[in-house]
Amino acid sequence: MPAETVDNKLLIDGYTYYKARAEKGKIYWACRRGKEKESSAPAITLERLVDGNIEVIKGPSELKHSHPPNREKTAAEKIMAWLKRKAQEHPEQPPAQLLHTEVQGVPSGVLS
Repeated sequence: MPAETVDNKLLIDGYTYYKARAEKGKIYWACRRGKEKESSAPAITLERLVDGNIEVIKGPSELKHSHPPNREKTAAEKIMAWLKRKAQEHPEQPPAQLLHTEVQGVPSGVLS
């Protein structure tokens, strides 16, 4: 699964990172669970895209986490960002209708 950014979060292989800092052409990301002191495994990416993709210098395969990945959570992050974007594009559509039409087929583990 390629790395991607969603709402200023970096998603890689079931791990969620928040931007910590940027310097010398690199972005340093902190693991989401690092805030709860459950993980200290960061990720490092290049600031610029390489062929339209995020270039991961160090990620979960090089820097081990003290917790397993949560692919349902990262999928939910993507869906929530997409729903927010749809709601902004179609403010006339009631939220209940938007949810009913847009989350059909989403696995129950992701919806929870």
